[in-house]
Amino acid sequence: MSCVFNGTGTYVAGATAWLRYNFVPARSRLLPYAQAGAGFVFTDIDRNLLGQDFNFNLGLGVGFRYLISERWSLSLEYRYQHISNANLAHRNVGINAHGPVLGLSFFF
Repeated sequence: MSCVFNGTGTYVAGATAWLRYNFVPARSRLLPYAQAGAGFVFTDIDRNLLGQDFNFNLGLGVGFRYLISERWSLSLEYRYQHISNANLAHRNVGINAHGPVLGLSFFF
């Protein structure tokens, strides 16, 4: 197991598509949910861990969204993320990350 706290690497950029299930009807102000997502990332993190610039990511999260008003909400979730190259490169140790995510949303 390897941990990345500091070292080589200056960026992680990509996109993830998420599917979310809300456990209560949308007319409630407090909306607990679970979500799962998959996507891709480009990064220059240590090649001994990821092997190449292009990688995939998988994510899971649980949390809740509180509707402050009709257009604003505050969310708090716990998220797990895995980044690896799916064995497209010689090295594929991968990176696992987890922790809280706090968000503020505006609905158009």
